[in-house]
Amino acid sequence: FPDLVTIAEQDSWVYSDGYNRMCDAWVCTLWKAGGLFGSLKDEIQCTESTNWDVLTLPFFAKQQQISGKYQFDIPELGSKTWAPYPHYAETCGGHAPEFTKARRC
Repeated sequence: FPDLVTIAEQDSWVYSDGYNRMCDAWVCTLWKAGGLFGSLKDEIQCTESTNWDVLTLPFFAKQQQISGKYQFDIPELGSKTWAPYPHYAETCGGHAPEFTKARRC
């Protein structure tokens, strides 16, 4: 069982009710389909991404326009963004309540 729970979920897996995506994995899947990951698209499993991954990938600016006069400020992201790399998030665990990440995660 311990080996089973460490297997990275694959984007291609289809469950009895179809493909399943949480909000962050759904956004990542859209980005992947739109070509934002370039040549890495086949080496990234969006189903393994987290909210932190989606917010800190370099696809966001520090300030995002949501709609009309509203904006979403993420000031701390400036120093935390990172470039995607093959198989990111597939081996990055986190334990509550801090959910600290390893150096490359």
